[in-house]
Amino acid sequence: MLEVAPWSGEPINAGYPDAPVRTVLFGTHGEGMVVYLILEDRRQVDLLKILWLS
Repeated sequence: MLEVAPWSGEPINAGYPDAPVRTVLFGTHGEGMVVYLILEDRRQVDLLKILWLS
């Protein structure tokens, strides 16, 4: 998902919908979250944080 459609994640700040810092939930019940930064000019996505709530 991060490789082919990084902009499909939710912006970390709802007041700034075009923000390059995004989040996406994962896991069967959304128990994990990835926070990442899109660097469009470099065609790169950097992982900032991975959270897992078990």
